Amino acid sequence: MTRIFIFLTLILATFGSFAQKTKVRGSIIDSKTKEKIPFVNLLFEGTSIGTVSDFEGVFFLETDEKADSLLISCLGYENKTISVSYNSYNELTIEMEPQDNVLYEIVVYAG
Repeated sequence: MTRIFIFLTLILATFGSFAQKTKVRGSIIDSKTKEKIPFVNLLFEGTSIGTVSDFEGVFFLETDEKADSLLISCLGYENKTISVSYNSYNELTIEMEPQDNVLYEIVVYAG
């Protein structure tokens, strides 16, 4: 009888250890040129879990924590927040908007 009790206890204890994961896979492209953007920063909002896209703009990110949005940033592009489905697999193609930066002329004089 005790063997059955121990067996059932172990079985029930393992069910709680199977945590749901939020998984996000995708690529990042420029919204105007449709070219892939490398080295884009991606972070689950409210966590410290993040990654950087590879040279081809491809990324994969997963977490056990409750996260339902993805923060995306890259130098030269507008920051973006995207909603993702919690506890599921998400496949995304993210378009980043180029940021318009105005640089003014600088004149250097000798002397």
